[in-house]
Amino acid sequence: MPDIRSVVRWGCALIICLAVMGLLAAPAGAQDQPEQPVVTLRQWATGASATSQFGESDWSALRVTGAPDSFACGDQWTAWASAEATGVDSLTVTYDIPLVPTQINIYQSYNPGAITGIELVLADGSGTVPVPDSADPGTECPGVLSIDVLDATAPVNGVIIHLDQTITGDWNEIDAVELVGVLEMGSEVSLWASSASATSQYSDTSWSARQVTGAPDSPECADQATAWASETSSGQDVLTVQFPLPVIPTRLDIVQTYNPGAITSVDLILANGRTVPVADSADPGTECPGMFSLALDEPNAVIGAAIHLDQTITGDWSEIDAVSITGAVAGGLLHQWATGASATSQYGTSGWSVLQATGAPDSIGCGDQAMAWASATPTGVDTLTVSFMADVVPTQVNIYQVYNPGAITGIELVLADGSGTVPVPDSADPGTECPGVLSVDVPDATAPVNGVIIHLDQTITGDWNEIDAVELVGTLGAE
Repeated sequence: MPDIRSVVRWGCALIICLAVMGLLAAPAGAQDQPEQPVVTLRQWATGASATSQFGESDWSALRVTGAPDSFACGDQWTAWASAEATGVDSLTVTYDIPLVPTQINIYQSYNPGAITGIELVLADGSGTVPVPDSADPGTECPGVLSIDVLDATAPVNGVIIHLDQTITGDWNEIDAVELVGVLEMGSEVSLWASSASATSQYSDTSWSARQVTGAPDSPECADQATAWASETSSGQDVLTVQFPLPVIPTRLDIVQTYNPGAITSVDLILANGRTVPVADSADPGTECPGMFSLALDEPNAVIGAAIHLDQTITGDWSEIDAVSITGAVAGGLLHQWATGASATSQYGTSGWSVLQATGAPDSIGCGDQAMAWASATPTGVDTLTVSFMADVVPTQVNIYQVYNPGAITGIELVLADGSGTVPVPDSADPGTECPGVLSVDVPDATAPVNGVIIHLDQTITGDWNEIDAVELVGTLGAE
């Protein structure tokens, strides 16, 4: 979450505009209907396109997806740039989960000031809604243009950003776009896995379990590094995935991109921690590439799935690219990994950066590892702040440390309503093993939170205390 935001607030003209377009709340007569509980979510864009881009990889539209990773003001390949320095362009970003929007946050890392307005893309496909008075009034660099959305009721799954770079006379680069909004409990959603682990993987990067997260990105039937593969071609393995929200499921889809046919069974992981086998869940012979779909009739909330494979059946690697679940959003206990992070310092802008603290753990063993966050100096007094997709009433915070544990002096919880932070008593690290998890219980919490601030004093350890991941456990949909 940004520390300083230039806020664009809508006036009466917006209320008139939204009323005409059907985005405002229902008329007074309809307001007598009982309100459904809602949850507040934050999402980074998962897809992006633009009228032009400077490169096919660096400075491309895809650089806008995910959390911010351009941490200074300057021309950086990790942000989107148009083909021409003074181009009149539009950038379109999309999101996995349709939300009734409350705020749009646009992270700009070079020459802010060219944004002339934004449109919201309606999730039902009926069109777009322009946002009045959404031009950039003069964001700092780097900085966040935050646009509050008042009284909207129609879900959106995309944002179109219009730019006229003749205003700035140079490239206006955009690093990330965050959609903040609410979702009714019981809404039907399709969710891609947000984290994954396996009994084995071919490497820690390519063909790793992490390649299963997100939407499919292995487009053909072939041995591809963008899918998960086990360590050996005849392995008997289990691939476990976790979804970003608990749902009462109706379908599970497994995207296979190499030698389908090794899946022998699937278990569902319930929100209460139990596992339930899915009947008749062996792969009967999916095409390649293809989707193995399972119809589900599970009455309890599900947060994950365990996929069992026996590759002696296929005699070669059976690779899986993505897994999704479809169902109605349910309340209950939610385990979530951080989706965004910032720190008072970081050792690098890629390896050892704050982004390495997001997502599930991916640093193996105890040691100095580029896949964990490290501060700029080995004896720094620093803070690491992580944010999460969903607001929850917290029960526990788990901090995964992979190098020199012992420097954490305490943690604070970031209140979801923006009113401040709450320190957690007795949350200093008493002496975690390496690698190890510092688990901090949060007793008697009642207010929703969406972030955690970790305080470290590395003069205690005399060396870098590296953090690989942070998990927030809490109740979704609690009053």
